[in-house]
Amino acid sequence: MTYKEAIELKKESIHLIGTTNHRGFKVTDIWIVPTDQDKRNEFMLCYIQNGNASSCLMHYVNEDLTVMCVDTSRLHDDLVVFYDIIRSEPVLAN
Repeated sequence: MTYKEAIELKKESIHLIGTTNHRGFKVTDIWIVPTDQDKRNEFMLCYIQNGNASSCLMHYVNEDLTVMCVDTSRLHDDLVVFYDIIRSEPVLAN
């Protein structure tokens, strides 16, 4: 999805922060990340280094993007981020 679409989906999903998702982890943040796995790995390395998902995303605003809910509680101790992709609901024409 585009950056604009991802921003909108993130806004619509902000209510998920603080909840426990269907996989059993507590959602601590909503991230917009590159869809491409290699670029997503680069994003994650950037986040580990500076802790700011928004600044790490700026390198990828013209890429295809994905929105995910994340649990970063084990990131700094174990380098583990639990996540789940947030899918936008398609609009059906009548």
